[in-house]
Formats: sequence, structure tokens, C-alpha cells
Amino acid sequence: PDDYTHFISIPFTYSKFVERLNIFKKKILLDFEDSLEANFVDFTRTHLTVLMLSLPTKEKQDKAIQALEKINDKIQAILSKGPIALIVQHLECFSSIQDNKGKHDRAASRLIYAKINARDADYLRFTEIVNAIVTQFLDDNIIGKRELSTIQYNNTTKKYELKHPHLTLMRGRDNKTIDARKIIESFGYFDFGRQRIQNIDISARGQFDKDNYFPVSYTHLTLPTIYSV
Repeated sequence: PDDYTHFISIPFTYSKFVERLNIFKKKILLDFEDSLEANFVDFTRTHLTVLMLSLPTKEKQDKAIQALEKINDKIQAILSKGPIALIVQHLECFSSIQDNKGKHDRAASRLIYAKINARDADYLRFTEIVNAIVTQFLDDNIIGKRELSTIQYNNTTKKYELKHPHLTLMRGRDNKTIDARKIIESFGYFDFGRQRIQNIDISARGQFDKDNYFPVSYTHLTLPTIYSV
């Protein structure tokens, strides 16, 4: 059952980055049908999800906050080499239909996303943060096997990392899919730019605050180190 109440995420909501997202949206709506507008997500909530969490009680929420606090020194050590800025470029999709090689059917996409460049040096440093978070949350029994469905263990680096680091841009609505073939053919190499990681949030799922973003129950402000609960 999907009983996730919170998620750990990296906001991608800074004005210059959202401006690039809106440029992309305008290009899509000019080249294709305006009816696609309903498929776009709200870019004021754009984020990279690290982990989904089930925290139905205040006790469990506090435990998750404490887990992030425990790895503060590790995160600061990673950032001591300089800020981390992730590159977002190119499109792909997720579909419920896949071929025998695991390739998703673009003609029946349930989600179109922008890819995070996983070969960039900054992303490799970001993976160290992901590994620290996942390891601590496993050690503290906050997550289990189910929550690791979007995580993979790299046997070469001996670290946990995201399987498909991405930002969701468009979703199928009312149980209908999107034909993403022409969209990806035309805009598959779109460059959304680079955004610096500033926050690591524990956010409430399915709720929105006065700024139309997910309510943040805890923020790890990476630069500088400040906590607000």
C-alpha cells in the first residue's frame, strides 16, 4: 500500500531554473497541442526526490529529523570541497509498458522527466550525500526494502545511489498516458541548466503551503549549516 506521508527532496525552485522550465513548457505548447498544458506539473514544486518515507506519527518524524542531524558532519565534509550544482538536461519517460530490454514505451508514457546528468563531477559528490542519507536511515530502521525501490547499491563504489535521478515535468492525467515520441524527438536534448543544491528537505506529501510548495517539516540548510524545525 502507498502510505508514504513524507519525502526527502532537493528543491529545484530557484527563479532562473524555473524560468528555463517555463521556456521549455512554452516551446512544447507552441509546437504541440495546448491540451497538453494540463499534463505539466506545477514548476513551483519542482524537486529531486531522494527517499519516500512513511512517518505517520510525530515520534517517527522526530526520528527522521534526528537521522539527518547525525550526518551533518559528513554532509559538511562533502561540501567543504565547494558547492554542488547539478546539471539538468535531456528528456526521457517512464511507462507501464517496457520491452525485454527494459526500455519504456514512449507512445504510452505515464511520466515525462528531465534527466540529472549522472556523469558530472558534482553529481558524483552528490551521490556521497545520498549514500550518507540512505545508510543512516537504514541504520536507524526508518526505511526498509520497500523504500529502496528507487535506490541502487553500486558494487564498484560501495555506495547507495539513485536509480533514475530526474525531475518530473509532465504526467498522464485521469488514467490516460502521453504519447511522448514527438516531444522527446523534438526536445530530447533540451538543456535546463544547472542548479546549486541549497536545501535538503523533509517535506509533507500531498499538502501545499502558502507558497504552493510542500510543507517542510525540517530543512537541512547545507550552506551554511542552520536547522529549522
